[in-house]
Amino acid sequence: MAAHHTLNFVQAEALGERLRALRLERDLTQEQLANAAGINRNHYQLLEEGRSSRRDEQRPSNPTLATLVRICAVLTVPVASVVVEVFGPVSGVAVEYGRDAAPGGP
Repeated sequence: MAAHHTLNFVQAEALGERLRALRLERDLTQEQLANAAGINRNHYQLLEEGRSSRRDEQRPSNPTLATLVRICAVLTVPVASVVVEVFGPVSGVAVEYGRDAAPGGP
């Protein structure tokens, strides 16, 4: 069975703080960002708080990649930059941006 990986509270809160800062820099409300990203405001609010639900305080948020992509699109910031800012770079991995970048490198 594959290991189940989730964010811990420190990581989830750091991601939430970064998303909040980016949202405020763009002068957006939580509701405006959530609507533009196609998620509900409560879900987005929980992401900024680093929590997965109001009922279960023991579970940190763990957004799907699709959700993070939609949020970053609204914020006009690359997903990779948010991930690196919050979690740090992964050693030995290079990422190329742009339409012409082929998987596997040059």
